[in-house]
Amino acid sequence: MGISFLTLAVAGSTNGSFSIFYLAILKEFSWTRADTAVAFSLSMLVFSACGPLVGWLFDRFGTRRIMPFGVIVLTIGIFSSSFISSLWHLYICYGILMAAGVTHIGFIPNVIIISNWFFRHRALALGIAHAGRGVGTLILIPLIQYAIQTVGWRNAYLLLGGLVFIVLFPLLTLFQRGSPREKGLTQLGDPAALPKAEGMQKRYGGPSLPEAIHSYRFWTLGIISILRGAGFSGLFVHMVAFMDDVGYPTILAATILGLAAIFRSGGGIVGGFFSDRFGRETSFTAFSVLTFAGISILIFSNAKLPVLIYTFAILYGLGTGGTATIYSSLQADIFQGKNFGLIFGVIQTATGFGAALGPWLTGLIYDNLGTYLPALQSILVIHVVSVIGIWIVAPRKVRSIGCTAG
Repeated sequence: MGISFLTLAVAGSTNGSFSIFYLAILKEFSWTRADTAVAFSLSMLVFSACGPLVGWLFDRFGTRRIMPFGVIVLTIGIFSSSFISSLWHLYICYGILMAAGVTHIGFIPNVIIISNWFFRHRALALGIAHAGRGVGTLILIPLIQYAIQTVGWRNAYLLLGGLVFIVLFPLLTLFQRGSPREKGLTQLGDPAALPKAEGMQKRYGGPSLPEAIHSYRFWTLGIISILRGAGFSGLFVHMVAFMDDVGYPTILAATILGLAAIFRSGGGIVGGFFSDRFGRETSFTAFSVLTFAGISILIFSNAKLPVLIYTFAILYGLGTGGTATIYSSLQADIFQGKNFGLIFGVIQTATGFGAALGPWLTGLIYDNLGTYLPALQSILVIHVVSVIGIWIVAPRKVRSIGCTAG
């Protein structure tokens, strides 16, 4: 779990740095916001395409063969990004190479690893691991912004690439293990304690992909994933640009991004703790309310009332952190087994598809209307729909509270 924490701290921050580089690149090349945001959208399409493959590779070949390869690809992508001079360069370097590298070491593999190690207290363990992204973002994003301001965004990419390789390659090559069986240990908790789901027999081997596809839960989660992906990435990519438009200094916008990330870390841990004890649906709803409140405050924020932007960072960070952890946990609850990596990867394809649309649509709205307001209002609707969807999926019927409370 500690290695996953550190991996997500570096890899997650690398992926999360796009909104900082995005503003610097816009100012140098004067490209439209929609066209520039396509780089992030393309990265999400690559994420979607690689998701099932990465899940299958992890199920078949294990962690130590896949993750070091991902570090190499990511490093090449970061170094190459320092030399871009046209949109298609940006699309290839960030949208393809960096995205492929992050996919092999980021969210999908670490959810698989933590789910393999933990059954009891799984959501809490995922929350702690995911907290690495917030801690890394809090530390690295302001440093990256400082580097951009002092040595330029191209040299900042070179520094970032060196950091990624020096930290992650030896860490993942020497120390990471994909399951407790690799060290002669057993999973924390007994998978045999899972009750039978409606129409889907839960066994130690878990459902196959065809069996999962015939479940209404699979398709409901797929729809929710598309919506959540679009909402999160649409706001994430344009957040710094929005704050710059409102009148906040760029360095403050970067700090707010880091502040939201650290509260996202805390939200992930607290969300995991509460959902393990009080249920996935109730906890997801509560943290969605926090997210909704945070975005509502962002809509009305302005440079004359800086307290609003800090309040947004706290509420939005806590809310999105909690819902992200709970959402990953309930998928593991439902589909845990030897094929979970593949199933999870396929569902993440839907997330990637939505995340690809979000930044482009948000930029298109701004380019045509001169405001982000309709996009932000749409994101509010997405969170309401997501809550309804989670209650339809009803993970409580698959995994009882009693199985997780011990």
